Amino acid sequence: MKPRLPLVCILALCWTAPAFSQPKQAPAPQTPQQALADSLERAYKLISEGQFQLAKAELEKATALAGKPCGECLLGLSHVYASEGRKWDQVVATLQQALPLLSSPALQARAYDQLGVAYVKLNAPDSLSKAEETFRRGVDLGGSWGAIASYNLAEILFRQQRWAEAEAAARRYLKEAGPDSTFKEARALLCRARAHLPNDVPPVGGEDQEAKQVEGEVTRPEIIAQMKPVYTDEARMAHTTGTVIVKAIIDQEGCVRDVRPLQELPHGLTESAMQAIRQWVFSPATLAGKPVKVYYVLNINFQVQAGPPVLWPRP
Repeated sequence: MKPRLPLVCILALCWTAPAFSQPKQAPAPQTPQQALADSLERAYKLISEGQFQLAKAELEKATALAGKPCGECLLGLSHVYASEGRKWDQVVATLQQALPLLSSPALQARAYDQLGVAYVKLNAPDSLSKAEETFRRGVDLGGSWGAIASYNLAEILFRQQRWAEAEAAARRYLKEAGPDSTFKEARALLCRARAHLPNDVPPVGGEDQEAKQVEGEVTRPEIIAQMKPVYTDEARMAHTTGTVIVKAIIDQEGCVRDVRPLQELPHGLTESAMQAIRQWVFSPATLAGKPVKVYYVLNINFQVQAGPPVLWPRP
């Protein structure tokens, strides 16, 4: 058996003595479908890298390869128009062309989500109603883009002060995104919608038996969003300072419920503190890795100064 030549020698033989080398096989020609798929893949990669002019050129190439109007090409162009020039009317027109050409539910959901965002950005008198209808179509198609449409729908409903519907849409997003979702904005939207709805039915005797104390194996809830309380004009004129202390329930969704004052301040500061705290959002406390409802004491320190009140969560 002949000893195997090092790689550099094999390469040298190929150039200096082609008669001894094996003839190279020409690569199989690409099918038109594969060429189109590769071109689209390159275009979307360029979009993700923020290279919009190169992406646009590649999408034009993909359209030529398709030989006819191409839904995915138009969907990509809408990304370019939105990300580069903020040409929202052009985004709307492009997506309206794309949607009838898209057969995949995932691509359709993506297009509807982008179209809804474009309607909002246009800021026309009927923008919110058009965006709502469009996001709902995306939600109905499901998948990851349908889940994103759920969040965007919740935003639209919140802007319209449709609190219960906004809560339901945000909760749907969180459920579909799964327990590992790190999208804090969705949890904040859910809790802030709930803050405008009636509190849970008060428990008999005034204490919620399900709510636990933060001790032992019960982990502390961690704040992820705050609403700054207002230092009222009356308090400013009276130079009122001090601390409002409240006891609240942080439920399994990280929302603040059943806020009760333990230590108050005059001139509307107690009410201001409670109103703000109702809109705070937490990652919930846990016990054995599962979210649990807990009692939590929160301090808000009001000082006469130009800056906002100092916020102090306390277990």
